[in-house]
Amino acid sequence: MGKARRIAPKETTIADAHDARAEGQGRHESQQTPGTTLPAQSDVNGAGKPTGSSLIGRNLDLSSASQLRTLQAGAATSIGDTAKVGRSISSAMSLPAEIMKGVIGASEGLAESIAAILQPVRDVWSQIGKLTQIPESSIAWNPHFMKQWQDAAGCLAESASGFRALVIKYTATLITFRWPPPTMETDSGDMQHIVNISDSLSHTEAETEIDAFMLQRHGSDYVKERLDEWKHHSWISNRFPILVAAVNAHVQGLYELSVPTLLPQIEGVIWEGYGSTSRCLQREEMRLATALCSDGLDFLDDMAKRFFLDTLLQEFNLGEPVPGLSRHAILHGIDTHYATQINSLKLILLFDYFLGAFGVVSLDNSMTYHKLGCPHIQHSASHRTVYGSHESARRAGKKPCRSCHPEHL
Repeated sequence: MGKARRIAPKETTIADAHDARAEGQGRHESQQTPGTTLPAQSDVNGAGKPTGSSLIGRNLDLSSASQLRTLQAGAATSIGDTAKVGRSISSAMSLPAEIMKGVIGASEGLAESIAAILQPVRDVWSQIGKLTQIPESSIAWNPHFMKQWQDAAGCLAESASGFRALVIKYTATLITFRWPPPTMETDSGDMQHIVNISDSLSHTEAETEIDAFMLQRHGSDYVKERLDEWKHHSWISNRFPILVAAVNAHVQGLYELSVPTLLPQIEGVIWEGYGSTSRCLQREEMRLATALCSDGLDFLDDMAKRFFLDTLLQEFNLGEPVPGLSRHAILHGIDTHYATQINSLKLILLFDYFLGAFGVVSLDNSMTYHKLGCPHIQHSASHRTVYGSHESARRAGKKPCRSCHPEHL
């Protein structure tokens, strides 16, 4: 449902790291001369000096051996944490936009975080060396390995920084060309393509190219899929017949019908979602729309908010040029050139984004969160707080309603 489409990145666990290490050791063993063992498996290294378990048994007392195991466990945990950071960043580059939130939010401090992870590991090996006097070459997780990890972590931090810069420029580009958030399947390649168009062409040429790209990516099949998704939102069941008519008109190219039908539904879903009982004033509608665009991905929320406030609600004076896709100009009969496929698609995308933003709600002075349409909130006049997902509600200290079970959305 809107923002609910997600693919969770697989995290690398400590067990995965050990498996990878064992596999690497296996390949190394296969290249050894028959009968030769690795230093970690032997009591002496190539120079005839005691290593590994022989050192623990001969040179350390019991407390030192225990401390060594503790330090080794700390090192393994730190390696595992670093692996999780790396897998999170590398996976996010090919994930839907929704999953990028954690990566984008953390990328500015990523380098510092990785440094903080690596420093305790370096300290661990320093202590191990002092305790055991084991040669570096006989330590499985040695500083040379850590240097490789540090270099890889630096590359990941640089990639995350570049990706964040791309997202910022992509967002600014679509806001400039007056587009709401596009499909959630947009990837980094699409983002770069949009930015390249804007950078290489004149404004008019870029607008034409970007509009064509969006139309190609959001064809009739996509629009029908969104309509099929909307019917699962039971709280808008009274609107669904209107939405069916609007989408059918869009698919059939009847934009004279789809555009003026969709405009009031976008506003209506905001009022209904918040359960507002106040007067329908534009400043209140603007406040609610701004609040709605505050619990999702920052860059998509900003895109939706700017499109709603600066395009749909833009004001104008009679006798002046009519702004494009102004709800006032269209619904008051001033704009007679609104019927385009692009305008119709923009409204479908915005409705889809706003509908998906209504994840769960909680009433003032209540520690419970609900699905929209739950009988416990249906007729309440209390102010509602909207959360983009049940995870957001849980982070705010709310518990799921036992009647509507919003955690199963």
